[in-house]
Amino acid sequence: MFNTIEKLFIQLLEKHGVDRYQWPYLAVIKIQEEVGELAQVYLKYNLGDLSQKEKIRQELADVIFAVQGMARYFDCDLIREMEATIRRAQSK
Repeated sequence: MFNTIEKLFIQLLEKHGVDRYQWPYLAVIKIQEEVGELAQVYLKYNLGDLSQKEKIRQELADVIFAVQGMARYFDCDLIREMEATIRRAQSK
């Protein structure tokens, strides 16, 4: 899954002329923006607007896409890191 996302991410950077060395700075802002959008949609859903469920799914995907971009820059295998996080949580 993440290999496909990575390829799409590289294409997106190239399409918009984003310098790969600037990406970590932009990624932090983009992740914050996407999490904020997710929070706004979730609050609407939580207040009873059940029509927001599909938008929540879209915003979750946007967050993952932005995180994957930053992970790629730092040569981070997200699957491996998530597995390590699960193991740490299980050992507590």
